[in-house]
Amino acid sequence: MHAVWVWGLIALVTALIALVLFFVRLRTLSARVGAFECALAVKSGWMGGIAQMRSETLDWYRIVSASPSPRLRIERRFVELSQPRRRVNGGSVVEVTLTYGQTEYELAMAEEFHSALVAWADSAAPRAGGYV
Repeated sequence: MHAVWVWGLIALVTALIALVLFFVRLRTLSARVGAFECALAVKSGWMGGIAQMRSETLDWYRIVSASPSPRLRIERRFVELSQPRRRVNGGSVVEVTLTYGQTEYELAMAEEFHSALVAWADSAAPRAGGYV
């Protein structure tokens, strides 16, 4: 009976440590300069995440993950954004298609973060040939 209590306590402590690490990671990501909540559409639905606008890349981190690395990294100079589409029941949430080369990503974010993302993308250096 004593062994059951010990293993139960070990499981509880392990779960608490995992929970604390999850919230520390989430807090660290969301506190970064240029970070905002941003969902990414995948085949199975929407996946919650945090995007960070860096000097030359847009990094996207999945919320439910133990990885310190971004799941998606996109170079700013190759980003094209569609016009925002307001969600029917999403309040101030907009959806936008981000085109990166031949790949399209569907993103959902608050309207003010979309405005910041557009400004960030528009401030990229000109592409080869002098055209943006």
